[in-house]
Amino acid sequence: MSVPRALILAIAAGVGTYFILMAGEFAFRALVSFPAKMWAETQETVRSLKADLQKLATDKWPRLSFEQRQEISRLLRDVPGYFEIWIHFADTADCKTFAADMRESLTNAGWQVPFSRPREDLPSGMFIQARKGEKRAEAFQAALKAIANVDARIEEGPDATIHVAIGVRV
Repeated sequence: MSVPRALILAIAAGVGTYFILMAGEFAFRALVSFPAKMWAETQETVRSLKADLQKLATDKWPRLSFEQRQEISRLLRDVPGYFEIWIHFADTADCKTFAADMRESLTNAGWQVPFSRPREDLPSGMFIQARKGEKRAEAFQAALKAIANVDARIEEGPDATIHVAIGVRV
C-alpha cells in the first residue's frame, strides 16, 4: 500500500512546523531570560555611573564668594615676609576658578602671585609647598580652612618661594 504524496507532505509539514515551533519557543525563552539578566547588569552599571557622576558633580573646588576673598585678604595682609606664591592648577574649570579666586585674595593682601598654565601632572587635592616652619604657608593654610573650609596640606619645599598646587578634587 502506498501512502499518497500529499499525506507525506502534510506529515512532513506538520513535523517541520512542530520543530520550528519548539525552536521558536526555545529561542523565545532564551530571549526572555537572557535580557532580564543583562537588563539587571545594565541597570547596576547605570546606577554606578550615576553615582560616579554625582560624586564628580559634588567633589569640586568651591567658588569663593566676594566676602570670603576679602576675608582671606584681610587675614593675610599683616603676615610678615617676602610674598611670592606660585599657583599651579589642573586643567579643569573648578581648579581654574578656585585658583583665580585665591589669586585675587592673595593679590589683594599684597602678595606677588605669578599665575602658571594649567598642568596635567598634579596629584589630587591641594597642597602648599614651602620651607619647613614657613609662617606665610601656615597662615595661608589656616585662612583657607577658617574661611572656606578647605584642607590644604603643607609639604616641605626647597626654596623661599611658596608653591600651591590645586589638583582635581576626588
